[in-house]
Amino acid sequence: MTIKFNPKSALLLASLAVAIFTAPAFAETSFEAVKAEAKALVQVTKDYAFDKRDELVAYSKASLEKIDTDIGQLEVRIRNDWGGMM
Repeated sequence: MTIKFNPKSALLLASLAVAIFTAPAFAETSFEAVKAEAKALVQVTKDYAFDKRDELVAYSKASLEKIDTDIGQLEVRIRNDWGGMM
């Protein structure tokens, strides 16, 4: 499983959040409304990034465990074949 940052998906998510928060109050735009919408968008973006970070950490841990296992197997093989290498 490869996790990659997809700017198009992030932009779509941000646009969707803006559309959802601005549609009802479009006619009554004020500084406070824009500020609240921006704050909500930042929170949605943080939540999305946090969710993806957890996926990346889990994937990285699994990969490192596999690498550790492979290194251990190589160490055993080298130790067992050491006499024949010289």
